[in-house]
Amino acid sequence: QYFNELYYLLEKYTSFIPSATNVYPDISLFDHSKTTAALASILSQLTKEEKHTGPEFILYGGDISGIQDYIFRISRAQGVGGIAKRLRGRSFYVSMLSEVLSRYLVRNLGLTIVNINFCGGGNFELILPNTEKTIKVLTEFEVKVNDWLLQEFGGNLDFVGAWVEMAKKELLNTFSDKKNELGDSLSFSKLRKYRTHLSTNDFWIEKNSNEALSICPSCNINSIAREEAICERCSLDK
Repeated sequence: QYFNELYYLLEKYTSFIPSATNVYPDISLFDHSKTTAALASILSQLTKEEKHTGPEFILYGGDISGIQDYIFRISRAQGVGGIAKRLRGRSFYVSMLSEVLSRYLVRNLGLTIVNINFCGGGNFELILPNTEKTIKVLTEFEVKVNDWLLQEFGGNLDFVGAWVEMAKKELLNTFSDKKNELGDSLSFSKLRKYRTHLSTNDFWIEKNSNEALSICPSCNINSIAREEAICERCSLDK
C-alpha cells in the first residue's frame, strides 16, 4: 500500500518534470524512475538465484481476445431494455479485467506495478526476471485464467500469453526489435486459442440438466430459467 501511494504521488507530481536537464529529454522523471525501479527489482531477484545463467529479463505480453464481439453482441438483442448501460458496463469490465490480471501476475512474482510497462485495450506488457519461478508462474497463469474465462464467459473471451527472453545488451540496444518479436509470438498464440484445454478429455464432456432452461435474450449465450428475464452476467453488466 505504501509503495502504491508513493507511485501515484510521483506520477501526479513528476510526470511533467524532465528526466534530465543536461540533454534534451524525451521522457519524464516519473517514467525514468518507474523503469529504473522495475529493472532494479528484477536484478535484485536475480542476485538471490543460484547459478543463474542466460538472459536476465523476460518481456511478457498478455492479450484478452474476443473483446469487441463480447461487448457489442448485446447490441443485437431484441426486446430487452438497458442496452446502452450494459454496453458501458461490459466495456468497463474488460478494461478492469486486464488491469487486474497484470497486477495479479506481478504480485505472484513478488514484484510491483512498476513492472507493468503497459496496460490497456485488453492487453498488457510486463518486464520480469528470467527465472525458473517466473516461467512456472507464467505457464500456470494462462491455464488458470482460461479456466476462469471459460466458466464465466463460455469461450467468448479467452486469454493468450507469450514472452521473449532479453539480455542486458538487448534491452539497451535492440528493445524495439524484442517488442516486435513479442508481437509476432502473440499473433501466433492467437491462432492457437485454448490450446491448453482442447487436448484434455473433460473439456468435451457435455453437461446435461433436467431444469427447464432457456437462452438469455440479451447475450444469446448463457442459459437461464424460464422465469428469469436476463442472465446473471447481463445483470452484472447493467
